[in-house]
Amino acid sequence: MKHMMEFTAEMIAGFLGGDIVGNKDAKVHTVSSIEEGRAGSLAYLTNPKYEPFLYTTGASIVLVDRAFEPSQPVAATLVKVDDAGACVLKLLEMYNAAKPRRKGISGRASVSERAQVGQECYIGDFAVVEEEAVIGEGCQIYPQVYVGRGVRIGDNTTLYPGVKIYEGCIVGANCILHAGAVIGADGFGFMPNAAGGFDKIPQLGNVVIEDDVVIKGKVISSDAEGNVYKSLYIYDGEQAIELRLMNDNYVNYPLGQIVYVKAQGLSLASYRYMLSLGAAPALEPDGTFPNDTPSEHDFSASGNSNIPTTEMVQQYVYRGELDTITEADVTVVDKDNYKTVLNDDLLGCLIRFEGLRSSYTTVDSNTYPNYLENVNGVYTNKYYQDEGLPITWAYNYDNTKYYGSSLFTYETTPTSLESGSYVVRVSGYARFALKELPADNAMVNITAIYTKYSSRTGGFITYQLLVSSYKDIEEL
Repeated sequence: MKHMMEFTAEMIAGFLGGDIVGNKDAKVHTVSSIEEGRAGSLAYLTNPKYEPFLYTTGASIVLVDRAFEPSQPVAATLVKVDDAGACVLKLLEMYNAAKPRRKGISGRASVSERAQVGQECYIGDFAVVEEEAVIGEGCQIYPQVYVGRGVRIGDNTTLYPGVKIYEGCIVGANCILHAGAVIGADGFGFMPNAAGGFDKIPQLGNVVIEDDVVIKGKVISSDAEGNVYKSLYIYDGEQAIELRLMNDNYVNYPLGQIVYVKAQGLSLASYRYMLSLGAAPALEPDGTFPNDTPSEHDFSASGNSNIPTTEMVQQYVYRGELDTITEADVTVVDKDNYKTVLNDDLLGCLIRFEGLRSSYTTVDSNTYPNYLENVNGVYTNKYYQDEGLPITWAYNYDNTKYYGSSLFTYETTPTSLESGSYVVRVSGYARFALKELPADNAMVNITAIYTKYSSRTGGFITYQLLVSSYKDIEEL
């Protein structure tokens, strides 16, 4: 809802049949979680667990159930409704329905005379549509999109800024591809050569994305111990994807649960090299994302956000049978094969790292182990030894909880975090946060989700291991 539309508390209450407690003229233009609320945002409270955030949130308006009574003064305007979760979904649906669809081809776009473009389409500035491409009716093609020769796009599909679709690929109807997505790029294909190196194998063929895609996968992560926050990782036997959830929904799916995710209406994006599926943020009139500024943890700017309500999760995510994690679901690496087995196609997958060595050292200007202190929004790495603290997986003391980072490596002397060395980040809220960290040079096996961190500009690349449970850390 950012800047394209603005709603007052009075308008929201009128639409939802709610009652206002506070300023009826309070205005909002976007939606946020209650713990991350800011001026101009609409938040909601559906779970009593999050009530403490109601008294500190910066959100201008908060939806609450009609029976809710705050125990402390609330700065935000409250709109009391019969079902706060369902009402959030209604507001999002109202907003999407009210958004005007663009039409017309920009004079600064390059559309081949030999391409076919359906009726009621929008093609933005500096978009390129090559010859023999076929664009269906009602498609929205935003600025700087590239559609290669012979590409076919189904009706009512949206390609957000910077999407690249290579020659001959097919995208079905009613699909959404978010900013920066590349369809049809080379896969990971290399063959050993006689010199002991690797030759790249040419990648032939194309990519087909069907209409109204449903993704089937097995849940390979769990937040039962509080260390996998707002995400669910699912695996289809070859690759994994991150499913972004809210309101405790990420803890409601046990390890091994088969799920079916209806992709239509959700947004596929890349968050730091990881495939990510979540809700779509509202766009600015020029096609840019809201708050698209360099922020280390701005998920919205990366093309999607957490699915905000239980009702929306139920609309898109369906349970199948309850299975178990098997050997086939886990890739095993060790010091002898990690260079050949690991690649970025395995990001988000469950990996068993055997024979890692704990390393208390400095790499890329960061000393490990450390914890991340937050003072007035400024994050600083602190070191246990300097503070006289016991060396634990994370920092959790006197209701102050920060992430801890520890380093494990296959390298004799780690010099970079881009290969062979991995950071294990543990939340201060994790049940094992205060467990003692393995000593320097201790050997461990770690089973974890394989992830990759970088700045939004692509610097500071770090491979990070996301541990679901303390039993996944085995000291040798």
